[in-house]
Amino acid sequence: MEKLNTVYLSLGSDLGDRKKNISDAIELIKKKAGKVQKQSSFYESKPLGFKSETLFYNICIEIETTLTPIGLLKLLQKIELKLGRIKDPSAKMYASRIIDIDILYYNQVIFMKEILMIPHPHIRERKFVLIPLKEIAPLFTDPKNHQTIEALLDKCTDKSQLNRVD
Repeated sequence: MEKLNTVYLSLGSDLGDRKKNISDAIELIKKKAGKVQKQSSFYESKPLGFKSETLFYNICIEIETTLTPIGLLKLLQKIELKLGRIKDPSAKMYASRIIDIDILYYNQVIFMKEILMIPHPHIRERKFVLIPLKEIAPLFTDPKNHQTIEALLDKCTDKSQLNRVD
């Protein structure tokens, strides 16, 4: 039997029906990647690193999967494309998107490749990731700095405001 891996993902959307985009992505993840164990509430946040007319919806989920980190990354990229994500080659860093799915943690693995870094390198500076992640995994310990999500959030310098969306 293949090993089940516990993985935390962040999902965000700021185009179209944001809640539906994220829900559609979760359904595809359930069908193709594995079982969704936990899901945070939806949160609304300002875009980071660019200007946009709309706010982002963000959530975090915990899944169990037999996929490898690279196998999961490739699948998540296919899901993003299927849902209509277009990578804007003119965007310097960030741009509006129908869906964005990031691998935050994969078990207690530290994985450093050019195409994928686990833990996600920007977790500690993003409230829109830490707040929903704390909701589903407050005591999960970051394998790099050995701090809980709760502790990372307490030390986060991001001053942006998040609103919970019902």
